[in-house]
Amino acid sequence: MLDVLAVAPHPDDVELSCSGTLVKMKRLGYKVGVVDLTRGEMGSKGTAKVRRKEMMEATEILGLDVRENLNMGDSKLIDTFENGVLLAEKLRRYKPKIILSPYWREIHPDHVVTHKIVRRAVFLSKMRKVELGLEEHKVNVVLYYPGRTVTFRPTLIVDVTDSFETKLRAVKAYSSQVTEEIIRAVEARSRFFGSLIGVEHGEPFVYPSPIPVKDLITLFQSENRGKTC
Repeated sequence: MLDVLAVAPHPDDVELSCSGTLVKMKRLGYKVGVVDLTRGEMGSKGTAKVRRKEMMEATEILGLDVRENLNMGDSKLIDTFENGVLLAEKLRRYKPKIILSPYWREIHPDHVVTHKIVRRAVFLSKMRKVELGLEEHKVNVVLYYPGRTVTFRPTLIVDVTDSFETKLRAVKAYSSQVTEEIIRAVEARSRFFGSLIGVEHGEPFVYPSPIPVKDLITLFQSENRGKTC
């Protein structure tokens, strides 16, 4: 069973976007994992074999409990019942409480389609009449992380100051894909979102509906609570 499962269209997408959060959750004692939908074989640089080797190195750096690849076809992703079932089977197998998914507005079509496949899989996972040989599972929360979005207004930002260096090492593991320009962009975005909550590094997420709150004191109980007002 997993507490947090990140879903990505290609190897390296999670590392670039929300791996600091995964590392932080892991250090807090939670189980975390990643499911990549494709091998990234259509990328203009590197090969599927090279990217797999890089992915394995990054996985070790991040300390993930689970990482799987569903090999749905890079640049061929389609939101179908069949692909939804493939991912739904993983949701039932690992029973994550929280899913991290690509934001619905992205430049790369695979990111947009991954968002749709995640939504379909979350729905299918809880349907009793979808027979997968595993007990149905309802995901509590889906949070959306940005890729190369033009605009992104976060609902919440995770302080990843303590896990950012680990994230950066995992990003650099993809040496066939990552340039110095990309690394600078990752650092700049991390510092920008961190500055919005008064920390050095932050990772943003969107929650698509109002967040129910029972206790305002608990919600804002942190060393930076005075900066939220």
